[in-house]
Amino acid sequence: MKTTKTASGLRALVRLQEDSFLTPDELALFLWIYTEASKFNWKGYAASISKVENGTLVKRRGQERIIEKFVSLGWLIVSLKPDEYGVPYRWFFVDMKKLANEEVLCKMFKCYTDTYSNLLALFRSISEVL
Repeated sequence: MKTTKTASGLRALVRLQEDSFLTPDELALFLWIYTEASKFNWKGYAASISKVENGTLVKRRGQERIIEKFVSLGWLIVSLKPDEYGVPYRWFFVDMKKLANEEVLCKMFKCYTDTYSNLLALFRSISEVL
C-alpha cells in the first residue's frame, strides 16, 4: 500500500513538473511553502533557513533567490521576526487571493493545462473561505 501511494505521489509530482515553468528547486520550495501554510491554516508561520533546507534540500542562496521570485509575484510575504530567544526567523505568509489569480499562476504553470486548472480551482476554493 505504501509503495502505491509513493508511486502515485511521484507520478503527480512529475506531471506537476511537466506543466510548470518552475525549476525543480523552485517547485520543491513552492510545495513546501504551500504545505506548511496549510498546516497553520493559512495564518502564517515561522521557519528557519535550516528548517526550510531540511524540508526541501534547497540551500540558503537558492532559498533566497526563489523566495525573492515568489515575493515579486505577489503571493508570498516574508518578514524577519525574532523568536523568544531573539533568534531571527523568517515569517512566511501565503496570500491565497493573489495565488488564485490567473495572471500570477500563469507565470508559474503552463496556462490552461489540467494542472493549471486544478491548481486554480483549489487556490480559489481556499481563498474563498479565508
